[in-house]
Amino acid sequence: MVMAGYEVLSGDDSLTDDDYGVFDTLYATNHIYYGYMDYFLAIPADTQGRGLKDAFVRLHLSPLEKGGLAIDLHQFSLEEDFAGEDALGTEIDLTFFAQVNKVTSVLVGVSKFLADEGMELLGRIAEGEDPTFAFAMVNVLF
Repeated sequence: MVMAGYEVLSGDDSLTDDDYGVFDTLYATNHIYYGYMDYFLAIPADTQGRGLKDAFVRLHLSPLEKGGLAIDLHQFSLEEDFAGEDALGTEIDLTFFAQVNKVTSVLVGVSKFLADEGMELLGRIAEGEDPTFAFAMVNVLF
């Protein structure tokens, strides 16, 4: 399965005036939608009120009867620029899922964030840093 999309969460170009135009995700679980590295969990706080744009492509393959592989690519930017910059970076997520038996499943993944200057200006990533994240999860239903 291949899926592509473009999401926009509105931002505010000036947080000092009386016009507040930021979309707030409140109590969302955004890592499902905006990458496994969780850089954009608390909108507007994670973008300093500037909103978020996410152009994404997802490729999900199921070569095994009870397992599959997913590759997600996100291109993030601010909806309203910050100090003349709006590019935040690209996140690549690679995940493997397997249903071991009726009650047990496994999810293993690795993610890479290729940061642009916007992430540095927001203070989210240090200059020149391109973080990598890996995880493994076992779910058991009782």
